[in-house]
Amino acid sequence: MRLVIADRDHDAIIQNYDLRLDAQRHLLRVDDVNLFSAGHGNQVVSGDPLLANVRVKNLGDRNEDDVKVRVSVLQLGVSGTRYIDNIRSDKSEETGNLYLKLPQCVDAGDYGVTVEVTYDNGKRLVNDRSQTVTVLKNDACDKKDEPQKIVVEVIQQTPPAQPPQQPADDSADN
Repeated sequence: MRLVIADRDHDAIIQNYDLRLDAQRHLLRVDDVNLFSAGHGNQVVSGDPLLANVRVKNLGDRNEDDVKVRVSVLQLGVSGTRYIDNIRSDKSEETGNLYLKLPQCVDAGDYGVTVEVTYDNGKRLVNDRSQTVTVLKNDACDKKDEPQKIVVEVIQQTPPAQPPQQPADDSADN
């Protein structure tokens, strides 16, 4: 780029500059991840559903179509996926609730939640691993661990009485 500065009475000052304007065409960011379950917030009882709502912001110059949002708890082997049809430049969109059904009897503890956003025809990926969920013990699982008593009643039957045998009729032989 060439910059020319001049006034009426003096010579012009001419200066050349290398100028690069590098605005990102495609750039998404995970703005917010809300996790909730039946009245527990970021806590969920094993076996219950965990719901996730993800807000994605488009910081790029281009609108993004068919944005895939996947939320998973890798240690538990559960995930949910939603698509956002369109996110206009400099706007945010939400996925709505993604449903993740936790296994019935997993160990209580904190588990990492991974959010992956795939866009630009699958060429770009954004990861967010800032969330954790606390899984609480399911009381029903304790009952499964208790040995169950099975009562088997054996009834011994006596065989039915044999009918008396009749003597063979010898008159038929004559």
